[in-house]
Amino acid sequence: MKFTAALISTFGLVSVANSSLIQRGYDDDDGKNRPTPTDYPPHQPKVTSFPNKFALGAKVGDDIFIAFELSDGQIEYGTKKYTIPCVTPTPIVEPCDTATPTTVPCEEPTPEPVTYTHPHPSKPWKRDGFDFDNDDSWLTFDNSLGYDWFTLKNSVLRDSKYRIGEIAANHQFQFDSPVQPDALFSSGFSIVHDDGYWLLALNGKTAFWDSPVNDYGVYKVYNAPINPKSRQIELVVIVLV
Repeated sequence: MKFTAALISTFGLVSVANSSLIQRGYDDDDGKNRPTPTDYPPHQPKVTSFPNKFALGAKVGDDIFIAFELSDGQIEYGTKKYTIPCVTPTPIVEPCDTATPTTVPCEEPTPEPVTYTHPHPSKPWKRDGFDFDNDDSWLTFDNSLGYDWFTLKNSVLRDSKYRIGEIAANHQFQFDSPVQPDALFSSGFSIVHDDGYWLLALNGKTAFWDSPVNDYGVYKVYNAPINPKSRQIELVVIVLV
């Protein structure tokens, strides 16, 4: 399938800093039985500045689940799936071109689904040297739907509140303002193309991991497996149009 759409307070005591870290879902502090990350080579080319706002979807197998942002900047996803909007055109039946009655019925055209692709697939965007002049489509959302959105500039992610995207000390993907002092990463993000999708990458790698928050299908996102229940996922870029 082809498709055509983000951290920053002063910390005093160490205990205060630690208390600011987000509680992990089913944690495994002893580090045992965690899945072993696969060391994929960096993807090229990568886009470090993107002109449009975009949402994120967690790709788990063949499914893409819409990611959302909590008020404190944590990124999670649940059971809501992304589906490609499609439109079935109304059949138009031309009258038979005959002057006399006939028992042969007119052939009715078969409606064909029309999948939604980028409105300008031949040249989606070209700005500051960023040019995707090819046949790739982008997954998109209507901006009016109100989904959480993010931006990418100079490898730095930001959310709608202008908080910076980071990987916290516990490996969780979240947005803060200011960035937590012990954050592992607060830059190095990019968008890359792999296997028919435009994906969010960190230091050129598209592998992220999840961890269940509860038993109802809600997950947090990390850059590494943190317990035996962690699964490797990818974060798909869904452009807001």
